[in-house]
Amino acid sequence: MTKTITTLAVAALVVFVLAVSAVSVSSMLSGDDNEESLEWGPELEMRIKQDYRNKLISEGYNDGSLSINDIVVEGYFGTYNGSVAVMVRDPRGCIQAIIEETVAGMTFFHNTPAHRASVWNDGVFYTLTEAYDQNLLIQEDLEKIHEIYPGAEWAP
Repeated sequence: MTKTITTLAVAALVVFVLAVSAVSVSSMLSGDDNEESLEWGPELEMRIKQDYRNKLISEGYNDGSLSINDIVVEGYFGTYNGSVAVMVRDPRGCIQAIIEETVAGMTFFHNTPAHRASVWNDGVFYTLTEAYDQNLLIQEDLEKIHEIYPGAEWAP
């Protein structure tokens, strides 16, 4: 009887360990712990700066002097479902112009085309509207960003 209980306990333990291992491998393969790797800090900021630099180079902006230090992340507005809302200052600069972006019934004001909120997801940058249209952000995410974005309430 004791031997049967011990055998059953060991079998149950083996099944439990296999189940936990399967869940861990499954979440690693599916990228479920992607949120953890997107915790805001110096490493993520550096990834975003590097991707922004790559974006500028792919758009033809590089006279050979563009360094990672030329890219400045001026604002972090949260991480939502694997997407990071940020404001990256574009080193190209531009003519001052107020840009009004209305998405999901909320208006965001950006003081230049090169100084606006954007959404970074897996190395690609999107406007708030593009991120919403592609379901990278949902209404609730935009509401949170709207609460903290410095250009959300300001109007010219």
